[in-house]
Amino acid sequence: MKDFSKSQLKSGTLSVCRAAHCTAVEAQECILDPLLSKPDRKFEGAVWARCESIRGIKLGSSEVGAFCVHDDALENYAAHAHLAFSSPEDEKLRNEREAARGNLKEIFLNGSIFGSLSDCPFRSTIDMVAPPSSLEPPIAVNSEEMPSIKLSGSAAPEKT
Repeated sequence: MKDFSKSQLKSGTLSVCRAAHCTAVEAQECILDPLLSKPDRKFEGAVWARCESIRGIKLGSSEVGAFCVHDDALENYAAHAHLAFSSPEDEKLRNEREAARGNLKEIFLNGSIFGSLSDCPFRSTIDMVAPPSSLEPPIAVNSEEMPSIKLSGSAAPEKT
């Protein structure tokens, strides 16, 4: 799995999918189909982690959380959210972000890895609607760097 993009974490533009608010069909239509429309790409897997685990990563020895998960519903895709570095007031804590980024990757590597969207913990029916919560799991997806959806082909180097 490739490291998460530092610039996207800083800008808060690393897209994730709130699995509890999305079905596998919605994920296929809203995430994979657009990504796979690029030449020579194929889906090779997805990773999963709980928001509470992501938000539980601290900056250094402080009690300041390193990451935020912001709900950012899109039209026809309510499960969309962004993952971002937090913005601590203490500038010294910002130096701890690189270690936190490594911890973030570790959480996803120690979480579940799925070779098929049908195996992911998406909600089971489109009729089931629940408001997002910090206890709900995201599946990380990023349209450019895609650390969690493994694509391969000449247009997208294989992520490991």
